[in-house]
Amino acid sequence: MMKKNISQCMIVKNEEKNIRRALSWGKDIMCEQIVVDTGSSDRTVEIAREMGAKIFFFPWINDFAAAKNFAIDQAKGDWIAFLDADESFTPEDTKKIPEILEYVGDDVDGLLTGIVDLDENNNITGGGTMIRFFVNRPDLRYVGKIHEHLVRKGESGLHLTDATKQLAFLHTGYQEQEKKDKSKFERNLNIILEILKQEPENCDYLGYLGDTYSGDGKNEEARDAYKKAVAAMPEKLEVYDQRSSYTYTNLLRVSQCLNASEAEVEAIYKEAVEKLPKEPDFDCVMGEWYWRKGQYEKAVQMYELAIAKLETYGTVNRGIITTSMLIQMYECLGEGCRRLGDYQKAVRYCVIVLNTDHKDMNALLTLINCFTESNVSAEEVVQFLGKIYDYSDIKDKVILLRVAMAMGRKDLERMFRGILLPQEREEFDAAMETAQSGAPLS
Repeated sequence: MMKKNISQCMIVKNEEKNIRRALSWGKDIMCEQIVVDTGSSDRTVEIAREMGAKIFFFPWINDFAAAKNFAIDQAKGDWIAFLDADESFTPEDTKKIPEILEYVGDDVDGLLTGIVDLDENNNITGGGTMIRFFVNRPDLRYVGKIHEHLVRKGESGLHLTDATKQLAFLHTGYQEQEKKDKSKFERNLNIILEILKQEPENCDYLGYLGDTYSGDGKNEEARDAYKKAVAAMPEKLEVYDQRSSYTYTNLLRVSQCLNASEAEVEAIYKEAVEKLPKEPDFDCVMGEWYWRKGQYEKAVQMYELAIAKLETYGTVNRGIITTSMLIQMYECLGEGCRRLGDYQKAVRYCVIVLNTDHKDMNALLTLINCFTESNVSAEEVVQFLGKIYDYSDIKDKVILLRVAMAMGRKDLERMFRGILLPQEREEFDAAMETAQSGAPLS
């Protein structure tokens, strides 16, 4: 197989906080890095030039596709890597990229990769799939003044390779400071409204209008836009119609926020499932809503349905919310089943969580409550937890001892103290005395 040359392209404006990272992650695997500036007033261009990027300028004409296509026109590589300035791959994933491209067939237009949204504390807030690598050919170009997407001219669809299990890039653009950027809100709103003047029944852009209002906290305007988008949708949707999925999901959420009646929310859900039956996010959002309302039986049903769909149909262009909430859903399933008296299922769900993260206090508390309520002896509890926790690890033993103490389970407390070594007991008791005196624990 022949090695493929990759041209990294990006369009930027006032990205001095991100540009260095944006050009660093892939520098060693790119044959060139092309930065198209659309009017920066900060040090973006200066930093990019220092880092060896090829700099071009494109006057901003309220058209993201036009700017991106200009960048592609400058590229010489066999493949294009087109990421935004707030997107990057980890070093581990970056190393995989050349080999993946080397073995891609000649009939492939691009790669589907995963996306992981991070907040300001680097917590995962969402995910999904995107095309960020594609062949450098004249028939592959972006369309859309905003929320642009890649198309193959003269063809109904792209020929893509699913690399979501191998590659996922990190996206920080939805961090809180970005959400507060009013200039971006106004820019996006104006572009979308201009498009809708020409195409008032465009269901995609009506959905984008709803997203824009929702992001600015204007839920009533968002709901109206989403309802118009739903009304303008074709009778039958494509199975991977991610935009329509977003529209229905967000309509459910804003309707819930605006305290719509249960009948209205359930009617939206029913219609969404009829249009896109493989999308787990509808079930996930409904489960979350029922949980907040204390309707645990319905919440459990919805969460179980969401997980079943995710496992059956995968995450390509679907399941963004479900994927990001998976641990929280399993926690709720454990607690929900406990409240409904189904201890066997509750234990199973708690174990799934604890096998992923044995420091998850929600799952551990639910698990011990299940054992308490079903009269499982302390000896059996300790034996069961020994399959999850390492009793030779002081940290694991301390977690369990503290939980037993907090829950008032004196029998468990005695047993967990008993598996501490003498020196460990002394250190634990000293730490607890320090905590009770108000001094910070080391």
